[in-house]
Amino acid sequence: MVPAAKPGMSQPTALIFGISGQDGAYLSHLLLSKGYQIVGVARDLAPERFGNLRRLGILDRVRLQVGDATDPDATLALFERTEPREIYDLAGQSSVAVSFERPKETFDSIAVRAFNILESLRLLRSPALAAAGRRHNATPAQIALAWSLRDGNTISIPKASSAAHLEENAAAASIRLTDEDLAEIDAAHKPPRSKKPLGML
Repeated sequence: MVPAAKPGMSQPTALIFGISGQDGAYLSHLLLSKGYQIVGVARDLAPERFGNLRRLGILDRVRLQVGDATDPDATLALFERTEPREIYDLAGQSSVAVSFERPKETFDSIAVRAFNILESLRLLRSPALAAAGRRHNATPAQIALAWSLRDGNTISIPKASSAAHLEENAAAASIRLTDEDLAEIDAAHKPPRSKKPLGML
């Protein structure tokens, strides 16, 4: 059971992928009753998608965002913007029939989504990236991108889910990491000493 927010305390934020479905709507209703702010994520914001929220009378109490956890960069940017305390992913493929008809889509909607959510949280909670971000007035994602571009011999092609996200990515190219930044990042994220499979999908 999630405790209700106490008077005088800041409202915790819950981020819900798949908020337009029945489970997402009922979860939103429950968390709102406990004092949470709700950020709902859907692939598009067409009004007809949110009939469940409308029927429960809570559509105007939910902050809606466009997003898809199969996009890793967009997921990271979404977490940076909303700073949720809790994250619920209810958007995976749940139809058995469709899962056999569209196996790749089903895999992406379950395994890739989970990986991207966990990897985004790992990056955001990296003390080294956060510390460098504070020094350069940048996000952890921008610092990670600047690190990958530091020697001029690497081509990074990050995705962007919006014009603002594209501008953030472009701004990372102008960040010049100091020796202190590089030492902290390298110490926190050490390179492998032997061949290992890539930690990405």
